[in-house]
Amino acid sequence: MASGDVVQDFRQRISKIIERLEDLRKISSTADQISATLDELQRQLQSETENYSRLERVLKESEARFSTMIDHTHSWEYWQGPEGNIIYMSPSCERISGYSAAEFSDDPALLYRIIYPDDRHLMESHQNNISVQEDDEVEIGFRIERRDGEIRWIIHSCKSLYSQSGEFIGRRGSNRDITDRQTQNDSMLLVATIFEAINEAVLVTDSENRIVIVNTSFTNITGYKPEDLIGKDPSVLAAEMQTQELLRGQLDMLTFAGRWQGELTNRRKNGELYAAWVLADSVRDDNGDIRNFVLVFSDITEQKENQKQLHYLAHYDQLTGMPNWTMFSDRMQQAVAGAERNQTQVALMFVDIDRFKQAKDKLGHNAGDLLLKEIASRVQACLGHLDAASRIGSDEFVVLLPNIEATEGATAMADKLLKAVANPVVLADNTIRISVSIGIALYPAHGSDVGQLMKNADLAMYLAKRAGGAVAVIYDPIDAAR
Repeated sequence: MASGDVVQDFRQRISKIIERLEDLRKISSTADQISATLDELQRQLQSETENYSRLERVLKESEARFSTMIDHTHSWEYWQGPEGNIIYMSPSCERISGYSAAEFSDDPALLYRIIYPDDRHLMESHQNNISVQEDDEVEIGFRIERRDGEIRWIIHSCKSLYSQSGEFIGRRGSNRDITDRQTQNDSMLLVATIFEAINEAVLVTDSENRIVIVNTSFTNITGYKPEDLIGKDPSVLAAEMQTQELLRGQLDMLTFAGRWQGELTNRRKNGELYAAWVLADSVRDDNGDIRNFVLVFSDITEQKENQKQLHYLAHYDQLTGMPNWTMFSDRMQQAVAGAERNQTQVALMFVDIDRFKQAKDKLGHNAGDLLLKEIASRVQACLGHLDAASRIGSDEFVVLLPNIEATEGATAMADKLLKAVANPVVLADNTIRISVSIGIALYPAHGSDVGQLMKNADLAMYLAKRAGGAVAVIYDPIDAAR
């Protein structure tokens, strides 16, 4: 019962008592009867006064508890009267909107104006629905613009209020600030979008290293669908060449250090091998315990093949497959440096095909290339495992013999090359006999560096040419000066 109703009831009861007192004065009776009746009425009056005081105290305590509760609620609560006036506005309105309860009470339309302009139609539609569905409390989400200009996300609900007699007495409204939750949801949506959009495969396991989720790129790279692998250990992806001990060591390193990266050879669902560059991270909770492992990897098979091709193009002769000058000169530098340290000898040979131009003109360009490939093959077949050879011109080769013990070692190799090349070469229907001229320079006798050795071996080769070819000549400064 409202406090106003209690007061009214009390007044009515007091009025009846007074009326009875007046009636008793008019009644002719004995003084004792009147006195007794007056005493009883006095007691009743005192009892009713005490009941009223107690009820008034209870009502005040109840109102105080309700006011304390509603004033300290996290949500923003308010009550609008039937004409839109503000009957109550909780203090939380200022924390959420930046406007005080007094400002809303003075200007109830502020409730609408703070709604972000693009979202005001949502409130208008919501209020129309509330008018039609009076028994339902419907929630909607929209943005508001705070006093400081910040945009916040709000969940709003309201309900029409009616008295016991059915009279419309206003609306109760409630606003909850969900900006942080909305931001988190937006972030999660962004992460999910990135998870599916990136070209790298992503695999997530639980703390027991069981797969819990993979992305679309994972399926595209491996051929495995999520249902093929969920609950399994990622080691099922590894090729047989990678032992369980190796994989366990990588997992232990990941657990200890928190991150691991490197190259692995994996096998697709169809059995095809591929090279993968893997970056693995551990995800830990607030206590430092591992919750998940995240593996991100890309298929680098094509990249590795391209790198191999580029390396081949940079270091090998395309026609013969022999090391090119870049690679040979590096070997030469190492050999000379080693010979200097170890006080040994190095032999450098210039090998030039005799009358190659005439043979090529006679046979044609393609046959000339085949002849070069055959001679290159014969030269390489003569080499020891430490020796090296390179094609440095259209019909010129160089041969490196590191760590020879005496000049005889170089001349023996030269004789071997002369005999190997001298064997007839059969190209289609043609049998060709060819020879080479060889110039030899020795380190350190004929040069203290690579440049001097190259120059002197070249001079010795021209002496062999001048001698008629098919011969090897060791550099002699006296002969070179003639």
